[in-house]
Amino acid sequence: MDVFILSREDHCPCTLDSCPSVIADRRIASLKPHEAVAALAEEGPTTPFVNRVAKVAEVDPAYRRAGVAKIFVQKTLEGQSTGDRPHWDWPIYGIGAVLYGIRETKVPQDDEILQYLFASYPAIIDIIFRDLPRFTPWNHCGLSRKCLVAWMIGAYVASKDPEMKRKMYDEKTLALVIWCWIDTSPDFPQRLYPAKLLMHMTEGSTDGKPNPPDRLENFAKGKKFTELSLWYEIAVLRSLISEWHPFARALLEGDIPKLAIAAIRRFMKTRPEEDFSPLLEECELLALQFISFCPTSETMKNFIYLLNDTCLIEIAVEGLKLASRQSAPLTGSGIFCQFLNTISHTLSVTGCGCECGCNFRSSHEFTEAARTAIERAGLLQPPLLLRMIENAPHFMGSLCVLSNALGISLDSVRERHRLDRQCCNVACPARTSGKRSEKKSACQKCQSVFYCDRECQKKDWSQHKRECATFAQERLKETE
Repeated sequence: MDVFILSREDHCPCTLDSCPSVIADRRIASLKPHEAVAALAEEGPTTPFVNRVAKVAEVDPAYRRAGVAKIFVQKTLEGQSTGDRPHWDWPIYGIGAVLYGIRETKVPQDDEILQYLFASYPAIIDIIFRDLPRFTPWNHCGLSRKCLVAWMIGAYVASKDPEMKRKMYDEKTLALVIWCWIDTSPDFPQRLYPAKLLMHMTEGSTDGKPNPPDRLENFAKGKKFTELSLWYEIAVLRSLISEWHPFARALLEGDIPKLAIAAIRRFMKTRPEEDFSPLLEECELLALQFISFCPTSETMKNFIYLLNDTCLIEIAVEGLKLASRQSAPLTGSGIFCQFLNTISHTLSVTGCGCECGCNFRSSHEFTEAARTAIERAGLLQPPLLLRMIENAPHFMGSLCVLSNALGISLDSVRERHRLDRQCCNVACPARTSGKRSEKKSACQKCQSVFYCDRECQKKDWSQHKRECATFAQERLKETE
């Protein structure tokens, strides 16, 4: 059973005889299901006893047969909110618990209960829609209440009733779901409920389609994402892009792809021991959808944006490192073969376009963006490539074709690192193993090439000795 903290008194940890939570637990233990439901009808809607009945109603079908669903609905529809707490939070918790309980242990008598809950849904949403903005301050209780609403709506979605799903694409439901997602802190653990719900409601074909969110300022800025919650966040974006092509423009204006990709990179660097292959797959699919599901006139603008303004190719390197650590060859999405092939294909499309009818077109700006992104990521590092040859030969093929088309070499990679004031040792541990690099220092003679430390400088000397004197002369001319 999921825990939602909706007031300071909820889930009190004390064991005092006078504690309302302790009293509620003892009452539940002493009453038979039909007695507990009868007592529930006499309770106020926000007492700990209502919460405890909701919990047991999910796991004990006897509570459903005793009519607990009707009591929860009545408390939702007939109660009056006062003070700083709505009357409906524990009752809708009970409604969701009943629905999830039916999904797990359905019996023939539950059909009538489902029909009653389905018929009551519009009135329940009206009550929540009216009250929710007033009772969701930016604190733990307010955030938890928004996630509870999403959890309850998700219980209706989980019933998998086609007629019910069509009813749920009304304006108020969709506004609530989107608002609960957007207006919940990215670091709040239970945000995955509105994210998961929004993903399920936007995927697939339905007659109802919600309007895309008009503000996404909180997306992917959290620093405490779990792998699952971040996966759902990215999946929501993919669903929105694939269902509403114009939404790609809103994503670009909000710099959302950059935030999403940066969140994935941050997650991988702070949790290197975890298996983040599902995130890599979502990242590649997000990038491909972002350039495919958009107006024709914006395809190349979005493509160049991904290469210039995000760390997408750096994520591809992480996929390369992951593949090099696997014992079995990797296939499919997640190691960015398809994305690299799309870059190669775009470079080949000139003039009037491509016979396949795609919207990709090569240009000088695109070529420079692709070359710069790949050189900066250092994809041609020999130690890394040697480990990859047997594991992902299809990736190697994609990379070789692309490198040849762009004229990328080890020298050009070193030059890009030099211009960016990064370590010019192409086998630098900071690039091949994810080790954090120390502050860069320059070659004392030319002051134009940079290294992490003395060891990196020594390993690169065979390359740098050919250019050191030239760079020194150029720097002297600049200072004259």
